[in-house]
Amino acid sequence: MTVRLDDVLACLAEVLDRPDQLPPDVPLTELGLDSFTAVRLRRRLREETGLSLPLPDFLGGATARTVAATPAGEPAPAADPQAAATAAPASPPDGTPFPLTAVQSAYLVGRDPAFPLGGVATFWYQEFDRVPDGDPLADLDRLAAAWDVLVRRHPMLRMVVGDDGRQRVLPEVPATRIATADLRTDPDPDARLGALHEECSHQVREPGTWPLHDLRAALLPDGRTRLHIGIDVLALDLTSWMVLMREWGEVVADPDVALPPLPTTFAALTARTTTDPAERARRDRDRAYWADRAPLPAGPALPWTGLPWTDPPADPAPRMTRHTAVLDADAWSRLRAAAARHGLSPTGALLAAFAFVLHRFGAEEPFALNTTLFDRDDVAAGDDTPGLDRVVGDFTSTVLVAVEPPDLRTRDGFAGFAERVNRRFWADLEHRSVPGVEVTAGTAGPRDPRTGLPAPAHPVVFTSGLGLTGDGPAATDWLGEEVCGISQTPQVLLDHIVHDAGGVLRVHWDLRAGTLPDGFVPGLRDAHRTLLCRLADEPGAWTDPTLGHDPSTAAAEPVGPNPFTAHGPLLDDPWRAAVRPGRPALLDARGCVATDVLAARADRTGAALAGLGAGPGELVAVCVDKGTAQVTALLGVLASGAGYVPVEPSWPAARIASVCARAGLRHALVAPGDTTVWPDGVRTHVLDADGVLHGTAATPRRPDPGDLAYAIFTSGSTGTPKGVGIAHRAARTTLDDLESRYPLRADDRVLALSAYSFDLSVYDVFSVLGAGGGVVLPDADRQRDPGHWLDLMAAHRVTVWNTAPALLEMLVEYAEIEPDATRRALASLRQVFLSADWIPVTLPDRLRALAPQARVVGLGGATEASIWSISYPVDEVDPAWPSIPYGRALGGQSFHVLDPDDGSPCPVGRPGELFIGGDGLAEGYVGDPDQTAARFAVHPTTGTRLYRTGDLGRWRPDGTIEFLGRTDRQVKIRGHRIELGELEATLDRLPAVRHAVARAVRGPDDRPRLVAFVVPADPATPPGDGELAAALRAALPPYMVPNRFVVLAELPITANGKVDHGALPNPFAARSGPAAPVPTTAPVPTTAPVPPVSATTAPVASPAAAAGSATPAAAPAPVAPAPAAPPTGAEPAVATAAGGRAHAAPGWPAVPPQGIELRLTVGCDGIGPVDALAVAAPWVQRLRAELHTHGATVAERTPAEGLVELVVTAPALSTAPAPATPTPATPAAPPAPASPPAATGAPDPLVERTVARVFSDLLGGPVEVGTPFFQLGASSLTLVLAHRRLVELDPQLTVVDLFAHPTVRDLARHLTATPTPTATPTATPTAPTGAGAPPPVPDPPAPEPGGGRAAGRRAARARAVAVAG
Repeated sequence: MTVRLDDVLACLAEVLDRPDQLPPDVPLTELGLDSFTAVRLRRRLREETGLSLPLPDFLGGATARTVAATPAGEPAPAADPQAAATAAPASPPDGTPFPLTAVQSAYLVGRDPAFPLGGVATFWYQEFDRVPDGDPLADLDRLAAAWDVLVRRHPMLRMVVGDDGRQRVLPEVPATRIATADLRTDPDPDARLGALHEECSHQVREPGTWPLHDLRAALLPDGRTRLHIGIDVLALDLTSWMVLMREWGEVVADPDVALPPLPTTFAALTARTTTDPAERARRDRDRAYWADRAPLPAGPALPWTGLPWTDPPADPAPRMTRHTAVLDADAWSRLRAAAARHGLSPTGALLAAFAFVLHRFGAEEPFALNTTLFDRDDVAAGDDTPGLDRVVGDFTSTVLVAVEPPDLRTRDGFAGFAERVNRRFWADLEHRSVPGVEVTAGTAGPRDPRTGLPAPAHPVVFTSGLGLTGDGPAATDWLGEEVCGISQTPQVLLDHIVHDAGGVLRVHWDLRAGTLPDGFVPGLRDAHRTLLCRLADEPGAWTDPTLGHDPSTAAAEPVGPNPFTAHGPLLDDPWRAAVRPGRPALLDARGCVATDVLAARADRTGAALAGLGAGPGELVAVCVDKGTAQVTALLGVLASGAGYVPVEPSWPAARIASVCARAGLRHALVAPGDTTVWPDGVRTHVLDADGVLHGTAATPRRPDPGDLAYAIFTSGSTGTPKGVGIAHRAARTTLDDLESRYPLRADDRVLALSAYSFDLSVYDVFSVLGAGGGVVLPDADRQRDPGHWLDLMAAHRVTVWNTAPALLEMLVEYAEIEPDATRRALASLRQVFLSADWIPVTLPDRLRALAPQARVVGLGGATEASIWSISYPVDEVDPAWPSIPYGRALGGQSFHVLDPDDGSPCPVGRPGELFIGGDGLAEGYVGDPDQTAARFAVHPTTGTRLYRTGDLGRWRPDGTIEFLGRTDRQVKIRGHRIELGELEATLDRLPAVRHAVARAVRGPDDRPRLVAFVVPADPATPPGDGELAAALRAALPPYMVPNRFVVLAELPITANGKVDHGALPNPFAARSGPAAPVPTTAPVPTTAPVPPVSATTAPVASPAAAAGSATPAAAPAPVAPAPAAPPTGAEPAVATAAGGRAHAAPGWPAVPPQGIELRLTVGCDGIGPVDALAVAAPWVQRLRAELHTHGATVAERTPAEGLVELVVTAPALSTAPAPATPTPATPAAPPAPASPPAATGAPDPLVERTVARVFSDLLGGPVEVGTPFFQLGASSLTLVLAHRRLVELDPQLTVVDLFAHPTVRDLARHLTATPTPTATPTATPTAPTGAGAPPPVPDPPAPEPGGGRAAGRRAARARAVAVAG
């Protein structure tokens, strides 16, 4: 059976409020159907036609015609006269208690500070700047009078919650008075406003005291009135808030306005859900649905910090912070239309976008989002009475939506992911009569160790307020300009709120402060907004398989507009276009070469090479020392149409032969007097002193953009140099985009320090000359002389610097000696490019102290991707940065952080291998197809060609990449993987360190050891090993603290200015010859609290300070806490001096506490194993004897590393001697309430009867004293209400105690056993002391009369009598 199309169209027009004729074949989502109107359409179709469809059937391409053609499902239930009679219960009289909804109960219970993420109310707060007409005080009076009209009209504005946990409406309340602060003459109104904001914005109002709202104002000097408006959401939801704001404006505008009468009340509507048999049956069906769906995944696994159950926050007062993004009306309209074309509702599209960015920011496993709904139409159960939309109350419900994260290795795209999320959301929406707070009741999860209470399983919330204000202006526009707003909700870490008004979409990210790293939520916000904009404006983004590979969701940028593109596609085309007679091109200490002269010389060489048969597709070697002749020769090769291969004259013959063979070289340009040995088959051509080749000329052929411009040979992992072949168009991709980002000028000068076998030189020559600038060349024999550099910079007014960081650091070090004199030489420096190595975090600011006008830019990439592929302008350096960010990809290129195992894109924060794509990629390795295939590949999902860099990195929340070093610099020591770059960055931040590198070297036993090489900031006072080790332990795990520190005057560097790691010495190797650096001090122990025999050490303060010195034993901890450690000096420690003589070290507890074992590993250092055994044996024997005197048990083992391992444990409790201490031990802290020592003995009968009566009153019937509260039907709210009454029995009673003692009898026993403060002033509720205190063993005997417990029993009984009356 099918239904008539006209009937479907009529129902659709009704729920969409569309009087026009609706087209039958347009998708319902394009007509404006969203999740809430779909609920109404489904109900209306059931009532009118008998057609029953699941909500997801309205998604996708569903139209009115396809709905009409759907076979009818179960018939609509027949009208039940009895149900109709109870469908609309009368509103209870004011003052009559009625129950809280499930969500209201959760809000009330969750605010208790005892609960994790408690201590906050459900409070909605906004501030507005209002410019009144006339007297501002009179305006406030009008606002107050109008508000009173609403208070009388809407019962829920007079609602309070009683001690019985039920809400009631007060019949009469006082008139509203808006408390006003007059700041018109205040000397510092901003400070007063800030204090008022702090006071108003995060209120926890007493739910039993009216009002639950707060209206205040401040009069400002410029005539504005700042309104502070807040309300506890116990009373009303977001929809109701919009109703109130709109009606308030109507009454302010016309105090005599007749507002439409309200047909019913919130109390009556919510009562229907419990009295209507159909609603009860629906709830039963929905409970079964959620039972089948269990277990749901937890909330998103983001990098949470400061959580009460893992990392107690420093600030006990919870605060919320808001981060907002806005989509203007046009963009929001385009996004809705695009979503509809994909069969998505606006809410569904925003929900999917939220889930998508959460996944890309670290939520990699399936998760569930807590979605908040405000659908009063659902509570009304089909009642079409006019005016229901104006009824005010908290109609909030919640639905848990499970999200299966997208697999970005597939070509599914965002559209497929969003479709799945929407179907899940709409399917779950059908079963929303059981709210999420009931679905998750009893869900196992992490617990707060301080209280034993469960942490919220789903603290990330999606709140949709779309469509609440219709198509008109925002409901609060009449109040003035909204200045700020914030929401807070207990048990919530992040609330993502979307709402639209006046055609504008606003997206709020309300975060519990301090629970995510700084910058994380702004990054989420920006990525989410970028995603929405792309979905609105780029149809292809919906199906783009690369969307989200960059978690910022930004699209790859094209090469920016720049002047180079107008001059042709070849590498040297911009230079040739910039040739002007007399314009300086090459400058050195002896003079300069003009651009027209340089061009003529290059052309002569090009013609001569062409006459030799060289041209496009061929490579020609250039072997000339650095200088003007070298640059002339390079340009001459390009003029012939061939590509150049830089060859350093200092290279060994074997390397040159390898280069020639790989590149297939036939020709080499050499300097006069060249003595380089060239292999057979390579013809050498001697240049003149100017770098010009003379010979028979021919007309050169112009190369294609895809022909090689140059090939630069880099070191290969196999020992054979790899030649990276770069085409003209690839090199121009990089240089053109840099010119767009960091434009050059015709008066720019670059100091060309990079060797021409290093591809940084490509920028020096072709970008600077291409802009009409000049290249300043150092003398060949003074290339590493910073004094010479400064002379050249001053003489030629150098404006551009382009080197590895080590060379700039040399300049800065030299310049800092005489800063005033060198500032003049650096006065013209405006642009600094640093690349090819780590940038020390202090270097940019050190440079700016000398050259404040210089802009510093970090660049990175690979020779295989045309010099650079990523950049980061280094402005202000955050002291918390572990390193300078790597940045974002240049235009025309892309950077990818991929899992090295499966190639999936890594989310924010997870390290992966860096891959480069785009138009700057090399053609491959010349003459080496195997290496080319190994390092260049096509990504199976995206179809793009990528280069595998071998570098590690991770995405930062701001959309930039953080460089983590090389994959081959990740070492493994003692089973721990260590990234050397992280260690180096930590050392570099220390004030006493100028520069540091780390290396894993072979130790005396052939196992790897971690060594740090340090250049001190002050060579006269280098930092000691202890100072460095202590600083590292404060920032890094113990296993990352080096075994040795070696102080060096300078770090060795390569010819290209990189740190030469291969030249760093191994301090563990045999030392011979004066050149080997010697460590300044003995090694720092990292695995044993007792220093090695060979070291002269200070006493060890604590074994906990030594990495790995104490490991938890496998045995469970005893029930009673171990005695506290004796005071400092009470018990001697064991330490050693030179020669192995034992002595006492104060403050070192020789015997570990119960349940802990201490492992001491004795190793050798600087002597052989046989000698070490001879020295260590008597010392170990004395150590063992000393430990025995303190009652310790000592076992010996043969360790994997070292000579012997001693395992020290405490003796058994039954035989442990009492510690001999000169002063009484400090009482141990009580055990966590989650598993307290059980109170023993029978409770006082009167106390037990009192507790039972309280629970009987709350639960509405007799209770079994031995049955757990939750089995009796209690809820968390019941325990909170019981606590309010039972606290009269014991003022020390907490809500946690009711969870920890979960039966009437257990709780009564606890109350009976609790001593009173007056009877035993020093006692604590859970660890009584004195004559009657239980000994620290399980199941203690009954206490003696007169002790703390007996006093507690008498006090509890007396209070029980008082409570019982």
